[in-house]
Amino acid sequence: MNTSQRTISKIDEETQTLEDVICLVFLRDYFEEFSTKSEKE
Repeated sequence: MNTSQRTISKIDEETQTLEDVICLVFLRDYFEEFSTKSEKE
């Protein structure tokens, strides 16, 4: 793996971590309200 590939791999890893955090925050803080509103519509 060359330097460029390692850099891309690191960016992909960081991006995945950020997406995971966003998902967990949504589930923890917003999902209940979201699901209640969705059921009503």
